[in-house]
Amino acid sequence: MVSTRRCRLRPLAFDINEDEARAFVAIQEGFAPRTPYGEAVQHLLKRWEWLFSEKSQHSDTILLLDQALEEGAYVSFAYTPLTQSWDAAPLLHEHTEPYELEFRDGHWYFTAYVRDLNTFFDYRVDRIRPGSLRKDNDRFYPGVRHAR
Repeated sequence: MVSTRRCRLRPLAFDINEDEARAFVAIQEGFAPRTPYGEAVQHLLKRWEWLFSEKSQHSDTILLLDQALEEGAYVSFAYTPLTQSWDAAPLLHEHTEPYELEFRDGHWYFTAYVRDLNTFFDYRVDRIRPGSLRKDNDRFYPGVRHAR
């Protein structure tokens, strides 16, 4: 499980010089699948490719969630649970307190504290309706709450 708890995601710049491009190819070729750490490095490179690709439809959501974590900003969003069809009306989650953003089991998850229910919830980022995520004006102090 890879966690980005309260850390800023830094998008990779694809504007690289020739030496950096050669270094990237060396990493790809130097860690072939049957070499030590080869599979892990190849998996990491594929995740980076997906995460920082302009084709990733959820990259804006991930970056905005990460920014909210950094700033201690509450967020609101429309969400469709996995138990419902994507065509179903989404549920509105208002004024949630971001706690963690992590990549696990092939998906990005966002953990938030829901004050009204006094509990933490995990939300799958790809189930947050595109364009619905917004940072609220209210702020909280990051690091105060601790999930069990």
